[in-house]
Amino acid sequence: PMAHQPTREFLDVPTRPPAPRSLVLDRPPEKSSVLARVQEFLPQMERANTELKKAMENEPPEHFDVEHLEDSEAPHVEMNLLVGVLDVTERGEGNSVGIEVVPDGDKKR
Repeated sequence: PMAHQPTREFLDVPTRPPAPRSLVLDRPPEKSSVLARVQEFLPQMERANTELKKAMENEPPEHFDVEHLEDSEAPHVEMNLLVGVLDVTERGEGNSVGIEVVPDGDKKR
């Protein structure tokens, strides 16, 4: 048998075509209104955080606890949240839909 002779073969890789004209920027992109609003908002947030830290040094912790009510009879918003998987199923005839909340981990897959 003949010995294998190494060869230097290269793949013919075509050159990359130029980018479409629509992706080439001739000028800097226009300022985004969202970016401007975020840039305006962040310093306000920083000031509010600084004020909160100062207030937390002078007030008791329950003053900042959103779940602590000094007067439980005073008007307030109560939010009861449940963490789980929402399972929407069709029941019965027509367009009837049943909604069942299954605690996380109890859902049969």
